[in-house]
Amino acid sequence: MSVDKVHLRHRILYEFQKGSNATVACNNLCAMFGKGIVNVHTCQIWFSKFRAGDLSIQESDRSGRSSKMDNDVLRSMLENNPHLTSQEIAEEHNVEPFFDKLITGNEKVDSLREYEEKKIVLQTRGTSSATVPKPRIHQRKGPVYYKLLKQGKTITADLYCNQLDKLNAVIKQSISFQKRNSIPPRSCSTAYCNELNALGWEVLGHPPYSPDIAPSD
Repeated sequence: MSVDKVHLRHRILYEFQKGSNATVACNNLCAMFGKGIVNVHTCQIWFSKFRAGDLSIQESDRSGRSSKMDNDVLRSMLENNPHLTSQEIAEEHNVEPFFDKLITGNEKVDSLREYEEKKIVLQTRGTSSATVPKPRIHQRKGPVYYKLLKQGKTITADLYCNQLDKLNAVIKQSISFQKRNSIPPRSCSTAYCNELNALGWEVLGHPPYSPDIAPSD
């Protein structure tokens, strides 16, 4: 049975004002509208909001990226065909792939050397070898731009901005840029931020509870 979300929230508020707890409210609503119409966790969230004195049934603004699709349309699609993949849904609704335009930035201090490590594995006759990830076949591209500094040269504000300009010339498209999760040198921070703003890129921050997700770290 399909129930309007606003009407369902009115019923949750009614259960709260009636003195029911979240579990009882969930059971009553499922008995009235059908099993699975709401879960206990959802009722607990609304009950917490009501206890805090906010009796509005409007959802609060959420942090993070806003949804690019109508959730009701998405729910209807999945109910009609539960086997749909996220890629098929995105293609049907022309949703731009997020990771295709994500660029991460980082710098490393390392010695430049070329070598190839080879390993010898002894295997018992008649047994199958374990599957080993093959190099250079990752579905995402590797470095799209890099710069090797001469020995003894340090990062400056001009060098930071120059590298961003060269990266912009290479990619030639709108991107979401994520810099490394650390504070840049004081001499570079202002110019670095101004350059990012001038390029018009979407700059992704790092949540305080999450480690740096740059693959180069």
